[in-house]
Parts: sequence; structure tokens; C-alpha cells
Amino acid sequence: MKPSRRRAAFLAAGHDVTIVVGLNVNYPTRPGLASPTGIAFTRQALEELFGVAYKPSGGDTYTMKVSHAKVSYAETEGEARSDLAALGQGEVSITAIDADWTADPATYAATAARLAGLR
Repeated sequence: MKPSRRRAAFLAAGHDVTIVVGLNVNYPTRPGLASPTGIAFTRQALEELFGVAYKPSGGDTYTMKVSHAKVSYAETEGEARSDLAALGQGEVSITAIDADWTADPATYAATAARLAGLR
């Protein structure tokens, strides 16, 4: 198993690292959509649906502005096996995540195996 960059840096520094996995669950809620078509174990999409910019607002403060590249996930296909692709197909997406966003392949596989049969 290849550790994430952040985990590898902690290990290299001699720190004991406990692997904590979270679940990012997305439920498709587009207008007119019937019940979800299923559940998909996914990776996070690499496609950016929005951008973030910061504008100085005086002194040491900034105002964040979010701009949307796409109106919704229904307007894009997303990468194969991504959360975005699953949502576009009407599926609930479940993505194993860690401190570096999507968990490494071994952690992902172990988490998917534990959740197999989920309905």
C-alpha cells in the first residue's frame, strides 16, 4: 500500500499515524428524479464544478467569491467511477475519504468490502 503524501510525511518524521476513513455520501436530488437507481462506491471527481477567488476587503481581511463552472452535476458526465458520474446516473455515491481527500486504493477497497451489500 502506498501511503498518501501527508501520511508518508508523518511516517518519515517518526510519528505514529492512525488511519481514519470518512465517508462522503452524496444523494441525487435533481428536480423530477425518482428514487435513486442504486448505490455506487466512487472516487472523487477531478472535474471542478466551481472556482474560488478571494478579493481584498480592507486590512487583513478578504471576501471569498464562489463561481460555478457548471450549473449542476446533471450537465456533465464526470470521470468513470467518480461521484459525479454516479450522481449523473441517479445513484447515491459513497466515497471513502481521508485527510488527502479520496483515500488510497487499498483503504478504498477495504472500505468498499466492509460496505458491500449496503441497501
